Amino acid sequence: MTNKYARRTTQTHQLPPSPPPTPQRAQLCAIILALQQARLKALQPRPGPGPRPRVDVTIHTDSKYALGCMTQWCWKWARNGFRTRRGREVVDRDLIERALLLEGEVLRAGTVEWVWVPRGRNGAVGAVVEGVLDGMEFGSEDEDSDEPVRRPEWEGGSW
Repeated sequence: MTNKYARRTTQTHQLPPSPPPTPQRAQLCAIILALQQARLKALQPRPGPGPRPRVDVTIHTDSKYALGCMTQWCWKWARNGFRTRRGREVVDRDLIERALLLEGEVLRAGTVEWVWVPRGRNGAVGAVVEGVLDGMEFGSEDEDSDEPVRRPEWEGGSW
């Protein structure tokens, strides 16, 4: 994401504890954050008379799951009451419905384009995420301790 000075910015948000966080939920939450920012831009007051400026958004993701949720499977799920072929409720229904609602609002002001980026070519984003994770403190395991628990280093040195 870039600010008005064309500098990259990052945001961090904690996932709700229930249902348990998963990488797929985190990816859908990132999409929701991007669509929320686009929606805010679309709702900004007009600088003068005339139509609002267009808001054209391109969302890049390395998640085939998130991309499939937003571009392919969502329409069938919506027709089926967000049930899978086997009759079970779609796992991340809450986030998918929220993202679809936001996408619809953005589409009233412009376009949303979805681009899949292979993980091997997504190095810059991975470096940003790893830097944020390196700086995060995780909750203490010992209630009486004031020392934060740092995330463990995984074999291979990266998440």
